[in-house]
Amino acid sequence: MYPNELAKHEHFRRYLSAVRFKRYRLERNSLKPLPIQAKSNLDIGVVIVSSLLLFSSMLTGKKRLLDRWEGIVFLFLYGGYITFPIIKG
Repeated sequence: MYPNELAKHEHFRRYLSAVRFKRYRLERNSLKPLPIQAKSNLDIGVVIVSSLLLFSSMLTGKKRLLDRWEGIVFLFLYGGYITFPIIKG
């Protein structure tokens, strides 16, 4: 190898080492569990159930559209979901 090629090789080796170190630091520092409070379990459950209800209601119509009565049911469910935490506390 000529000296110029050796310098390029050494520079590339240092660059790869720096990239690996940065990637290791990012992976190590970014993998942290998200803090979830116990009171948010109700919210997660409501989101899952409402998503399943919405998906199933979309499959029952002729044109895969939400009917008026289904929309009214969803509005009442939303109103109940909003008033429950207010009454609870």
